[in-house]
Amino acid sequence: MTDNSKNDINPSETVDTPSEHPYFDSFAAGLYPIPEHLLINLNYDYLCRALWVPLREEQKKVFVLIDDLNDILKKDMIKSLLHVKSIEYWHGEKADIIKLIDYFYGVSPSHEAHEQGSSEEAELTTEANANIIKLVNDLIDDAYEKRASDIHIEPDIKDQQVLVRLRIDGECIPYKTFPYEYRAPIVSRVKIMANLDITEKRLPQDGKILYKRSGGEELELRVASIPTYGYTEDLVLRILTRGKIMTLEELGILTEPAHIFANFL
Repeated sequence: MTDNSKNDINPSETVDTPSEHPYFDSFAAGLYPIPEHLLINLNYDYLCRALWVPLREEQKKVFVLIDDLNDILKKDMIKSLLHVKSIEYWHGEKADIIKLIDYFYGVSPSHEAHEQGSSEEAELTTEANANIIKLVNDLIDDAYEKRASDIHIEPDIKDQQVLVRLRIDGECIPYKTFPYEYRAPIVSRVKIMANLDITEKRLPQDGKILYKRSGGEELELRVASIPTYGYTEDLVLRILTRGKIMTLEELGILTEPAHIFANFL
């Protein structure tokens, strides 16, 4: 029988081994309540790939078991999918997270199935890299500095690269290329920022990003994702800013016409 004193343990103070968490005794006995309301919009295969699972909700706080407590991008993703403000994370080993997911979905354990990961599943590990956050932020900042109106992110399945183009003065100009392995992390990061469904890759989606630059200036970006050939997605980010009022000189109007125009004002 489980010692009731274990239930008083604060999740933030528990050890990293899931089998020593207070919930695990009940789970092992097949008595742990299944959080159906938290799983309703989550896919079994996705949770197995991403290695996290919601445990329960208490007083508007959701407890989540996750494989890496330092994975900022994954935490952003979880918050976006669960639509809750307060989340407390517990660390769990991969095998224990998979066992819980199997238990919640009533699936018989199959180690062989979980070990066979596709190349796309392997790419999820790169999403944990905080450099992706900096990469996307730098991309938005650079586009703004160059007065671009749109950012086009286009994974190229033929050349195996991710092409980024900026639309400046109506012309799409090649800006940067990234390794093809970056396509999933970049798309996921932008979708998280735009509050889009990262698990939906077959349908177009639209959203917006309220982005605050390091200098305090706020930008609004309209985001559109479009499924393309080879099970990839293209992204278009339109930058909307108030902008500053340009002078007649900045518009390229000569001095004499400028004086004539000013007299009519």
